[in-house]
Amino acid sequence: MKKYIFYLSIIFLVTVSFFYLLKENSMKNLEDRYIQNSAKKLLASQNTYNKLSSYFFNNNNEIIADFLNRFLDANTTQKALIRDELTKKFFQTYRNLSLMGLNQFQFFTKDGKCILRFHHIKYFDDNLSLSRGSIQKSLQSYRFLQGFEVGSFSDGLRYIYPLFYDGEFIGGYEWSLSYSSLVDELKKIYNGWYILAIDKDILSQKMDVEEIEKNYRPLAGYPDLLYQKSNIKLYPKESMEFLKNLFLDMTLFDAIRSKKDIIKINSFAGDDFITFFKVINNIDGEPIGYFISINKTQKVREIEKIFLMEVFFSLIIIILIYLFLYKSHIDKLFMRTLIDSQKDLVVLTSGDKLEDANKRFLDFFGVSDVKEFRKEYGCLCNQFLEIDGHVPENSTRNGWLQKLLKMSDSDKKVVLFDNHRNEERIFIVSLSRFKDSSLYVVVLSDITEIEQEKHYFKTESMVDHLTKAYNKRTFEMQLQQKVHDTMNSKKESVALIMFDIDHFKSINDTFGHMSGDKVLIELATLVKESLGMDDSLYRWGGEEFAILMENSTLEKGVFFAESLRKRIESYEFPIERQVTCSFGVTTIRINDTKESVIDRADENLYRAKNSGRNRVEADKDRIIRSIFK
Repeated sequence: MKKYIFYLSIIFLVTVSFFYLLKENSMKNLEDRYIQNSAKKLLASQNTYNKLSSYFFNNNNEIIADFLNRFLDANTTQKALIRDELTKKFFQTYRNLSLMGLNQFQFFTKDGKCILRFHHIKYFDDNLSLSRGSIQKSLQSYRFLQGFEVGSFSDGLRYIYPLFYDGEFIGGYEWSLSYSSLVDELKKIYNGWYILAIDKDILSQKMDVEEIEKNYRPLAGYPDLLYQKSNIKLYPKESMEFLKNLFLDMTLFDAIRSKKDIIKINSFAGDDFITFFKVINNIDGEPIGYFISINKTQKVREIEKIFLMEVFFSLIIIILIYLFLYKSHIDKLFMRTLIDSQKDLVVLTSGDKLEDANKRFLDFFGVSDVKEFRKEYGCLCNQFLEIDGHVPENSTRNGWLQKLLKMSDSDKKVVLFDNHRNEERIFIVSLSRFKDSSLYVVVLSDITEIEQEKHYFKTESMVDHLTKAYNKRTFEMQLQQKVHDTMNSKKESVALIMFDIDHFKSINDTFGHMSGDKVLIELATLVKESLGMDDSLYRWGGEEFAILMENSTLEKGVFFAESLRKRIESYEFPIERQVTCSFGVTTIRINDTKESVIDRADENLYRAKNSGRNRVEADKDRIIRSIFK
């Protein structure tokens, strides 16, 4: 009796230890997922501003360069006139963009001298390179720089663009977007709290004391970290009291001083919270503070609850074993009960023949016992569906087990059809040899929802948030593949159509950006309805789109573009004016590169715009030759 108690106690302790390790692993996975999601949220919000900055540069860099070039050769009176002209040209743009978070906009010459700053319109002629390391680096390297930096008046996401005139470097301009606007964007899209906290010493070295006292406040419990007051104004007072108490409840002083990413799970007021301190680096890659995201979670309690249930049921099982060990025939009944209680499909098999299975497995296939399964289905491998990345259905009766044994644990996946749900389900397989026999215990765990979630996040990263068309990154990847395929096949069969909305800026100016967004959304929907099954629509940027047409000649591409042009022209968009588009058409040629195809299509689009808009232009020499063949 004592021997049974001793052995059962050991088993119970081992079981509890195992479940504890599973719990710790689940907590680690929860933290990893939260870190990944937080990084994705921050990157997605920041990309919005990246696109806005790039769009402004593409449309205005030549205009600004012309101003700077004239300014360099002007006398004092002329410089004042040029400065006034520059102010009038971009003041309204600055006011509009300031509503979206632009807090600094300034121009500088090639020697670093500020000629105009919209955020302090009367303050100029100082040397920016002396106080701003990023501008000094841009002046030395002639390169575009982007990143976070603290300045004399504020901190923010900096975009520094060098400008050239007739190939000669003449200066540049800088955008600075407030991180409060980025936090505001995150707050609108996602639940939770988001704060940017900067190291107090960094701010003191770079920023005027008056600016710090006016715009910053120490983080509760962490006096060395300062946050922008405007950041916190985004949240109601009750939220601020909650955040203050939450930070005071956390003990992260030593960890924060290490200037590394930190994640903390703690409880407050009866709820669990995950707080992630992500290190923010400046343009030089030096840590200067933290981006803090805080989210309430139910997962911690769920993990704890599962652990307690596992321990509880382990204890129950141990007690049952103790009670039934006196009778040997109960051992088989107990093992059957244990296996049948599993949510996974569990079988005992030699590969070609199924020897035993749990109730979940039998219910899944709608049979009453193993004998009926063998009669109805034969080998388990006959039910595997042939899908990429999983064990195919044509695996042999004796070979499927060996094939799984040679695969890594993460690749041991099979797909079975669930007749009850009328859908395919994905299972990950674990194998263990049964004692010293040729039999294996095969456990199939349903991971369908996990795989679907992974697929969802992968798909989301490929699609433009507004129009639901593929994004620019996906376009460049797929275009590169099409260029590669064309080069290998020596056959030109893919057409590229680039088009944009005529006078789209005036639509935004007249009807507002929300109406402009609606036009973009309906245009994308209209185009996708017109595409063939093998064709794809991409948002290149702003109001510009691209289409890749498979199995298409240049003539087919032109014909499709012309029909699409007419359809757009006659379509009633949700604004009180006609919307038209200009198109540039080309095909991928055998010796093309990704850049050459884009340049050719863009040149055709540019020709269409210059020829009056609302028209289609293509590679004319290719069309003429093909017509007269």
